[in-house]
Amino acid sequence: MYTAQDIFNMTMDLVSKRNANGTIDPGKTATYKARSLGLLSLWQSEMQTTLMQTISDPITDLSQEITVNDKVSGPYFLAANLILIEDPDSAGFFEQKFEELKQTIIRRQPATEVAITDTYSMGGYEYQNY
Repeated sequence: MYTAQDIFNMTMDLVSKRNANGTIDPGKTATYKARSLGLLSLWQSEMQTTLMQTISDPITDLSQEITVNDKVSGPYFLAANLILIEDPDSAGFFEQKFEELKQTIIRRQPATEVAITDTYSMGGYEYQNY
């Protein structure tokens, strides 16, 4: 399972906040980290609604496991929302990528069977094939 920290780390890669030595500097990403819990809760709720899953409790700690079945779109959602003010062009790219991934997920969902209601009933008259 992925944790919120895993999604955060992937996001830091997308927004170029990982140092050359492979670490993420907490001093440079403290604001991002503080905003990430609420944004990840929002993403998780949105994706669970999209996937018709039960909505989980909000994410309150980065060590918390992500309960949504989609792990790919999270970093793009988070990146788009974290850098919206400082880099609107990149944020737009990440938002577009998130929406594309979300649509792919929706298309992969199995179809559900829905009963058809006859709204043009003929008072009990049944159509016959001639």
